[in-house]
Amino acid sequence: MTWPTLNRRLAGILASACLVSGALAQTTYYVNGSCGSDAWTGTNSVCVAPDGPKRTIQAGIDTSATGDTVIVADGTYTGAGNRDLDFAGRDIHLRSESLDPSLCIIDCQGSAVDPHRGFHFHSGETNDAVLEGFTITNGFVTSASPGGDIGGGMLNENSSPTVSNCTFDSNIAQLRGGGMYNDVSSPRVTNCTFSANTASGGSGGGMLNRNGSSPTVTDCTFSGNTAAGPLGAGAGGGMLNALGSNPSVTGCTFIGNMSPADAGGGMANVSGSSPIVRNCMFNNNTAPFGGGMFNIRTGSNPTITACTFRANTAGINGGGMSNGDSSSPTVTDCTFDSNIARQNGGGMYSSSSSPTVS
Repeated sequence: MTWPTLNRRLAGILASACLVSGALAQTTYYVNGSCGSDAWTGTNSVCVAPDGPKRTIQAGIDTSATGDTVIVADGTYTGAGNRDLDFAGRDIHLRSESLDPSLCIIDCQGSAVDPHRGFHFHSGETNDAVLEGFTITNGFVTSASPGGDIGGGMLNENSSPTVSNCTFDSNIAQLRGGGMYNDVSSPRVTNCTFSANTASGGSGGGMLNRNGSSPTVTDCTFSGNTAAGPLGAGAGGGMLNALGSNPSVTGCTFIGNMSPADAGGGMANVSGSSPIVRNCMFNNNTAPFGGGMFNIRTGSNPTITACTFRANTAGINGGGMSNGDSSSPTVTDCTFDSNIARQNGGGMYSSSSSPTVS
């Protein structure tokens, strides 16, 4: 090999290495609500101009690019720039400093006259868009909200972020999805808590998955959530899966959730939705039909393995589980204990349904 040829090859290798290095370059930005300034660059955690932290979370997001990390100092964040947060298509990692959701709180301060939610993902964000270590509380959305009256804490539309170690507490959607609403979206949700969220006029108090949304939900707790809609429109106190949504739900606890007028206090699967539910506990959930779980309509055939249904209550049929209208779940190695139905099927009730139980 001649020296000119070798030099050309070496130059090409070096140029490629530089391109790869540039592509992998990432920046960390900082937010501090106590001492930061949105006029600063945000590249330093120390509150000194000109490179100190941003003051609001949205300013930190807006400064970043895909692949970057935004670290938010612990504290309670309120007001403009700290609610209705939007990644705008960036696949970034937004995390709290301590990764302890009890120490880093996004208080939306939403109300019927001043509606707000925590996050709205709607620009095709992927699982590489990560939200980690926050509490999202007091979201309240109405028909006047961007995205409408769905998803009080978080609304995902055609987007699938990763949500880890977060708490969704006391959020309200005037229609559906008090804690989280997923529409054509399959987020990864891990080690999260959904508590005391309400769908005040519809279904899915804790989470609602619709239109082929199939999130992966792992090691989460759904407690004290309410789907407060009327009969036929108020199912799934903890979770509703509808219209071909097939989430994978593993190691989760559904406790004390309610669907006071409809079905599926813990979980409801309707209209061709067949989740895979493994190693989950359904305890002390209530509904007129299917206190623990409700499955209905052709194609709603969940696979339920190694789950426990205990002390759930149905005001009418199916204390632990109710299956109807050609829904045929497969139930394997599950325990049904101390469930109550006021009329039929304390453990399980099936009508026009052929479950496989082993």
